[in-house]
This record gives sequence, C-alpha cells and structure tokens, in this order.
Amino acid sequence: MLLAALCASIVSGCATMKDVAVERNKDLLRRAHAEVWSQGNLAAADELYAPDFVCHFIAGSEWKGAEGLKAEVRRHRTSFPDWREHIEQIVAEGDFVVTRFTSTGTQRGAFNGRPATGKTVSISELAVHRIANGKIAEQWGFPDALSLDQQLGAANPGAENKRIIGRYFDAWANRGDTAVADELIATNLVLRNPPAVINSLEDYKKGMAGFHKAFPDPRFPIDEPIADGDKVVVRWTLRGTQSGEYQGHPPTGKTIMVTGISLFRIADGKIQEITVNMDRLGMMEQLGWLPGAPPPAK
Repeated sequence: MLLAALCASIVSGCATMKDVAVERNKDLLRRAHAEVWSQGNLAAADELYAPDFVCHFIAGSEWKGAEGLKAEVRRHRTSFPDWREHIEQIVAEGDFVVTRFTSTGTQRGAFNGRPATGKTVSISELAVHRIANGKIAEQWGFPDALSLDQQLGAANPGAENKRIIGRYFDAWANRGDTAVADELIATNLVLRNPPAVINSLEDYKKGMAGFHKAFPDPRFPIDEPIADGDKVVVRWTLRGTQSGEYQGHPPTGKTIMVTGISLFRIADGKIQEITVNMDRLGMMEQLGWLPGAPPPAK
C-alpha cells in the first residue's frame, strides 16, 4: 500500500510539472500576440523568441532569426499601425502550442505593393508554434490571406498613382510645398530633365526653390494622366512670369507659356523616377535668352 501511494505521488508530481510547463508555453504565446504583434514591443521579441527562430509562412516565405521576425513586425505595423491580435483559442501539448486568433487593423501604409487604403480589416488566423528552451523556436502561420485581400479591395494602383501625381502638380509644382514633396517623393529620387540629371529629393527641392523664387506665380495645368502599372504619363503647360534671376539670367518680367510631358515611376506610394521633356527652346525664345533676341523690356 505504501509503495502504491508513493508511485501515485510521483506520477501526480510529474503530471503537475507537465501542466506547469504547458501553461508556461501558453503564456509565451499570449505575450507574443499581446506584446510583440499587437504593441510592436521588439524588446519583448528578444525575450520570447529564440535567436534561430524560423517562421514558415504561406506562399513558401520564411522569416529567419529573431531579427528577421522583428523586421517583419516593423514592416507589418508600418502598414497596419493599429494591428491587434486577439486569441480565441489556445491548445498545447508537449512542446507545441496552437493559437486561433482574430487579427484587426487599418491599412495606413503600403502593403504587398498595394498603396494605403485606409480600410479596416478583420481576419482569422491559425498558427502552430514549437517551444524549445523556454522560447518560441519555430512557427507555421496560416492567415486567411484571401479574406484580407478581399477586404482591402481589388488593387487599383493606376487610380492611386494618378491621385499622387495630381497632388504633386497641385501642391508641389504649383505651390512648392516641401512637406508634400517629402510625402510623395522618394529620398533617392532620380529626375532626368535633359541635359540635367538629379539624384536626390534634396537636390530637387533646392532646384525647385530657385525656380519658385524666379517664377513666384507658376501654374501647371495638366491633361488627364495616363496610367499603366507603376507608371504615369502627364502632359502639362507651364505659365509663369520671370520675376527673379534664373539659371544665371536676370529677371525679364516676361510671362511664358511652355508645354511639356513627364513620365513618372511610382513604387510603395512614392515617386521614384521622373523623366521630363519640355519645350526648352520655346521657353528661351519667350524669355529672350537666345543670341540676337531683343533685350528684356524695362
């Protein structure tokens, strides 16, 4: 009898230890969903995930290492800053923990090539996790990606890119609003305006500051943009009066009307490249810059 009671006590103790270990593993996942994914707490990621963590995601993609996980959290929360993951069910045995959770968020940034939509989504997800040495070592993730895509709506990059170009001309070309330039144009912009080539947004802003100082009243009415994938083409007309020095020429007081065309390439919601062809000869003739042209009126 005494031996039987001792054996029962040992078995009970082992079961209790297993239960404690399973609950500890569950707590790891509760914290991962609440702190890392829902709050963007990357310090908690170092505490909860193994350095050699691997996530096997849909479409064959993988995130490797704790740093890979943190990069994905940053990327995802840039697209959905208010992302929240609510655990609906949690099931665990041994070294494995499965969570069924609902994820919600509002798309405020580019996501998988889709510009920000401002739409709020809610999707169901399942994930299997393997725990090793008290940390999350491996994950298999299964989100309802089709539902996410449907809630965000059919991608229409052409319409969004046209909207970007409309703001570019209205706020930047016409008014020189540098805050809008920072919003719409990539910092490593490449602009080709033969014979000149500009290789940064900062240099472009300096050039436009000089242009607006010389032509304080510019207007760029545009024709209907033509969009194809990541590219937009716009025909435009420049009207303005040269009231200041420009490209080494003194003010002329002359008003010009010059036509041109611009080809834009847009990626991740920002203008990456601009190629401009304009009637530079006509502009020089109207301003009297050509040899033999009559001097500016006084």
